[in-house]
Amino acid sequence: MLSPTRYDILDALGVLVWDENREFTARNTEDMEELVRRDRNHAAVIVWSACNEVECVVSGGANDTGRLMREATKRWDTTRPFGANCWYNVHDQVPNLAHFADVEGFSHGAVSGNGGSFVKEIHADNPGKAVVSSECCSCESQRGEDVANASAGVSYPHSLAQAQCLERCMEHSYPYWRGNPSPVAGVVAGTLGVWTLFDYGGEPGPWPLVASSFGQFDMAGFAKSASYWYRSLWLAAVAADDPGRPPLPATHVVRVSQTWNANAAAPLPPQMDVQVFSDLPLIELVMNGDSLGSAPCAPGGFASFLNVTYAPGNLTAVGRQSAGGRVLGSHTQLAAGAPASIELSLDAPSVATGTGSALLLDGHDAAMVRATVRDASGRVVDGADNLLTFAVKSGPGRVVGVHNGDAKSHEPQIATSRRAYHGLARAVVKVTVDAASVAPAHLELLATEVEVGGGAGRIVIRHGGNADEGPIVVTATSPGLASGEVTIPVSTDADADSVLAVAAASTQLDLTF
Repeated sequence: MLSPTRYDILDALGVLVWDENREFTARNTEDMEELVRRDRNHAAVIVWSACNEVECVVSGGANDTGRLMREATKRWDTTRPFGANCWYNVHDQVPNLAHFADVEGFSHGAVSGNGGSFVKEIHADNPGKAVVSSECCSCESQRGEDVANASAGVSYPHSLAQAQCLERCMEHSYPYWRGNPSPVAGVVAGTLGVWTLFDYGGEPGPWPLVASSFGQFDMAGFAKSASYWYRSLWLAAVAADDPGRPPLPATHVVRVSQTWNANAAAPLPPQMDVQVFSDLPLIELVMNGDSLGSAPCAPGGFASFLNVTYAPGNLTAVGRQSAGGRVLGSHTQLAAGAPASIELSLDAPSVATGTGSALLLDGHDAAMVRATVRDASGRVVDGADNLLTFAVKSGPGRVVGVHNGDAKSHEPQIATSRRAYHGLARAVVKVTVDAASVAPAHLELLATEVEVGGGAGRIVIRHGGNADEGPIVVTATSPGLASGEVTIPVSTDADADSVLAVAAASTQLDLTF
């Protein structure tokens, strides 16, 4: 269950929602009713889900609870299917729940374990039931980490093992993978969701991890290598004129999975395997201008180059449709020198990311500021972990939080300073003036004062300000580095600069973070 505002955004974007209740007992049917009543007018919602995994296990009462939850759902909406996301270890009770579900969903091992025998058994007991892989594909990784290290949240490095993990997920979750029948062909309709898009503050691995590592983006919103694999598999494979395609440009994907920096926090070995994610069928690898040869890249696969010897400089992958064909995409990893400067940029608001052109002065809106540590030549320093301090130099804003995406970092998030992680860090800057809302919407902001720890100070939201108080200028400093600065535009025009207005429009979204 998401916040109501989130559903407005998902409606505008056309993102489909599996809307899920979290308390699956006979005493919690009212919760299910409230969920349906609240969200039934949102076009994004396609399924009402009664429970998730172990929450679907109810001692001695799954049959009755499933019936009650279905009745509670259908009482308020008969137009959408009722379902659940179950786990294979509830074998003795799931058949009862599946009996009441219109769509039966399963997680991970329930679909892939033992050749899909579990879901095959469920299907045999309920032959008319739609079965989907409602949660799949968890491969732990961290941005910039090239070596398997469980304590860093990296069960699979950004190399062959991780790429093979991604392939296995798809093979077990799709009825037909690369045109070939999977173990669940004829039983599972397909996959609805990858677990997960973002890392989150829960389900961490071994200490010192304090966050998960399953996401395609880290907790700071920076893209991990695997996100490009999914982009090459899904987005790049959808024709530009397909009516189901999101309003994004049709571009080819080529991405070198590894970093290429001997000065990184975890130094590269003398030789390493290099994987390239792409939707193009032929990839050539070039080091410092010299070709290392070409390798095929199957749809949903990767091009692999074995035992590549490290050398300072650049490693470039280029993609073609055929040998001798023109280059349709490329990606370069650069070896960097010592940290020299901080560059600040905006991920939001940004027309490039579909998040508007300015912050709305409504007392709520917030910007996502990216800090990049660069060397004297302007290259990203992959191994940089400098302590960065953010501040609002001028304008109606305040730094309310920081992060760097490191799942093992114990630094406070409500602060104004954060160490870079593989050269990047994030600051969230919130507006401190409400000049856009009108009564009664502004009433909750009148005389609002919020105490923020970690040196961020007190935030006073003032009603009745104006756009002339902006823009917001943010700086980032660190001992020994040239400081960075970025200007955040502000506006009082809610219609022109709202996320919904931008989301509904066609944008030239660039995800090459």
